Amino acid sequence: MVKYASDCMMKSCFDGYKRYVNPYVVDFLKSIELDIVFNKAEGCYIFDSNNTAYLDFVSGFGAMTLGHNHPELIKKMKNILDFSMPNINPWGIVPDTALLAEKLVGYTKRKMEKVYFASSGSEAVESALKFALACTGRKAFIAINNGFHGLTLTATALAGNCIWKKRLPEFSVEVDHVDINDVNKIEELFLKKSYAGIIIEPVQGSSGMGIWHSEYFKEVARLAKKHKVMLILDEVMTGLGRTGMWFAYQKILPELSPDIIVISKGLTGGLIPISAVLMTNKVYTGMFGGKAMGGGHGATFSGNALGIACALATLNIIENDKLIDNVDVVSHYINKKLLELKSNGFPIGNISIIGLSVGFEVIFMDSKKYLTAASEVCLKLTKNKVFTTLAPHNHHYIRLTPPLNTSLHDVDNFINALERSMYV
Repeated sequence: MVKYASDCMMKSCFDGYKRYVNPYVVDFLKSIELDIVFNKAEGCYIFDSNNTAYLDFVSGFGAMTLGHNHPELIKKMKNILDFSMPNINPWGIVPDTALLAEKLVGYTKRKMEKVYFASSGSEAVESALKFALACTGRKAFIAINNGFHGLTLTATALAGNCIWKKRLPEFSVEVDHVDINDVNKIEELFLKKSYAGIIIEPVQGSSGMGIWHSEYFKEVARLAKKHKVMLILDEVMTGLGRTGMWFAYQKILPELSPDIIVISKGLTGGLIPISAVLMTNKVYTGMFGGKAMGGGHGATFSGNALGIACALATLNIIENDKLIDNVDVVSHYINKKLLELKSNGFPIGNISIIGLSVGFEVIFMDSKKYLTAASEVCLKLTKNKVFTTLAPHNHHYIRLTPPLNTSLHDVDNFINALERSMYV
């Protein structure tokens, strides 16, 4: 374990966290010898107090689109704070809000027409469901097995059978579940019941990057339109460039016209919690139409000035630095390197990759001490100073969500660590 100049400070920090926040997190970190404090981060790397660098290919579960502490973003936020402008003002509007909304609508090629801002992915998902209820007058939803839409109450109900639902009783919202790409089951459900909406992640990060097939995606959209069911796309993880397009659905089926798109994680480069619900005018009118309903939905921090400014700055950096082009280059390189390892006999099974949403299966390792071979490799990667995660719904897969400005050199560092971690 790494030793610190101030062991007392570290012990106090972890003791306090264990007592007042979450003892299980502390116990887990100690079990994998990561009960250390990280006090600096730049780009793809996090540093401990001994200045030891850890390659971060989790990047806040995809939130750190620009890596840690991007200098232009930090400079922009400091300038905003120096202006002493009101951050929350219920009696006025934040000037940059319209600019941000117009930019987001533009990324959809104006298929979306209005934007509601919230504070987190879960909140945005809950808002989207509420909007669908208001528009249709129906109560039931369809969600996809092995999906993840957040951990607030209704968002948790959207998940299939999973660890997050074990301690909870029945949910008030009615949700039926189907497998990814199972169009026949979706059609069967549409014929049996009236649904307010169907919520889909174009790429399922929690399953190890399960990707919707374009033909099935197209058929779901057709069926939803036929049965007057709102098509809600959860692009919290995949939106804003991660897949090599502004939205994942544009990579899979560019002509798709959803009713609602939910985004969050990468919107402010991981600095400030913010999310957005993009919707058609039809959805907006169904929820907010009429003078009496103009304030029918909202939140205290919705559209706060710091969040809006940070989001605009983040998107401008993505555009100016041509990071979406970089995503395609780095994605192809990661895929090539993983395939090379696989062909050279390393225990890699299926590889699922779209942009910088990467999942790969680990197989054929003697993992008697571990739940799966992937969990063994994931822990060994940590010991080799590289952070990755297991796919929550499929512990045979390792998941990568590196920043959009990841370099080929960063990928080489990851591949070298992966090789060392796969030697028995």
